[in-house]
Amino acid sequence: ITSATTATNAARRQLERSTASAAAATTSTSVKIAELTAALSSVSHERDLARSALRREQKLREVKCTAHDELQRQLDHARSEARVAEGKRLRRVRAGRGGHTRVPTTCKPAEEGTKNDLSGGYTTGTLSEIIEGPALADRVAPVQMSAAA
Repeated sequence: ITSATTATNAARRQLERSTASAAAATTSTSVKIAELTAALSSVSHERDLARSALRREQKLREVKCTAHDELQRQLDHARSEARVAEGKRLRRVRAGRGGHTRVPTTCKPAEEGTKNDLSGGYTTGTLSEIIEGPALADRVAPVQMSAAA
């Protein structure tokens, strides 16, 4: 009986040590699990932040491209309008109707036999010739030349 009691006590002590060791291991494992969970949560949060930053960057890139496309479209339209206006101006110049300024070239009936007779019955010439006749043009020309000198 003494021997059995001693063996039982020894087994009980061994069981208590094993239980304490297992409890310590469980506590250590629980701490490790908590640490890993916190680390995983931190990594997930950082991943979410990185995804959010990437989405913002993509949106900014899209806005930039859209703005660039709109500006390019406006520039192309302005260039097209400028080409059309230049073409019209060149056609007027080639037709003898002047460049940037437009002076009416058909104003009043011409007198037969004058230098302004175009056989269509209309006078052409400078604005002063059309309004006042050649006499004013003779008076204005010397003044312009003296002002230029």
